[in-house]
Amino acid sequence: MTDISDSELPDTDEAFSENAECAGIFGGSRTPKTPVSREEIIRLANEMIKKDWEYMDGMEVTEALQRDEAIVLRGEFFLDEQGLPTPKTNAVFNMFHRVSVELSRKYRIA
Repeated sequence: MTDISDSELPDTDEAFSENAECAGIFGGSRTPKTPVSREEIIRLANEMIKKDWEYMDGMEVTEALQRDEAIVLRGEFFLDEQGLPTPKTNAVFNMFHRVSVELSRKYRIA
């Protein structure tokens, strides 16, 4: 095994700052985002969800919030009578997460 001195290692901060993929899953501050209304985000999200092959009847975004770089989507999570998750809960969470990431890369709520 060869020892490498610290001076031979790449500057990781510099390498990451130059890499667009490292800006975060929500696009980071360098990515220009289109400002859109909350209603438009909800419409876009529901359109994306209904076109997805994992769509289940009743999956619908009813609320959208801007939290830092992320758009947070809310809607029916199919909890049981005691407020506990059902098998549909995980599917809805995953769908909302995927759609949120995609929308957060392109848009911000104005």
